[in-house]
Amino acid sequence: MTPKIYHQIQFDIQEEFYDLAVGCLYDFPITGIEEGLDELTVTLISGITAEDVSGEMLSRLRTMNIDCSVKEVNHIVEQNWEKQWEESLQPIQVSESIWITPSWKKDSVDGKYVIVIDPKMSFGTGYHPTTRMVCKMVEQSVTPDSIWLDVGTGTGVLAILAVMAGAQSCIGFDVDEWSIENAQENVQINNVAVKVLIEQGDVATFEYKDYDGIAANLYRNLLIPALPKFHKALVKKRGSLIVSGILIYDADEIIHEAQKAGFGLVLKTVEGEWCAIQFSIGE
Repeated sequence: MTPKIYHQIQFDIQEEFYDLAVGCLYDFPITGIEEGLDELTVTLISGITAEDVSGEMLSRLRTMNIDCSVKEVNHIVEQNWEKQWEESLQPIQVSESIWITPSWKKDSVDGKYVIVIDPKMSFGTGYHPTTRMVCKMVEQSVTPDSIWLDVGTGTGVLAILAVMAGAQSCIGFDVDEWSIENAQENVQINNVAVKVLIEQGDVATFEYKDYDGIAANLYRNLLIPALPKFHKALVKKRGSLIVSGILIYDADEIIHEAQKAGFGLVLKTVEGEWCAIQFSIGE
């Protein structure tokens, strides 16, 4: 049998626009998206070439004010992608007690919290510094029977960790349909469906209630406008806000805007070019 030929388009896009870009491209004939350093590589379904869709993709992205360009176009021959992908994913030790592992590696790790994540194209495998930093903060901040919200849930890893660490319940929501499907699967795999609810929702329009804690792994342009809503949702219970997805160059601005919204700075951690910040309700 003649192997199929797939076409890849590599877009030059800043990391803070990844979520928005993926959402813009969801209805194109795509079989996979890979995140790199300031680039997204889109693999088209067999039979579709870059010439067929690249112009329309660029136009769609630019209408959302995403500064982007086509960096490179490649042609690849079909291989056993699933096997290669599975072999590339290894368990990640996030802290002394937290492991994130694909299901086929679960038996090789031992920890207080072993979170099984079988990712698709959604964010939150444990390989990114922001996921690791927020996991550590969530572990240290969850109190027994607390109610949490996971904003931009991705694979659902933070919502799953919150209830494993003792939260009464956690709602995770994301705007991306792929993420919702994947997070729901991961909730089932980890046997926490009774306590974790995954919904589709937008940061700007979600109906926030009262929470003991909010974890928001978001880019700067989504995070800053949401800070007053987060404060209102946490003020009654004097809850904690944990944010990440933040480049170190934006940290001072995020802290300033959070303080304007009524938060007090508790902790900032840095890994590479990324940081995570924890806030409390200010006096």
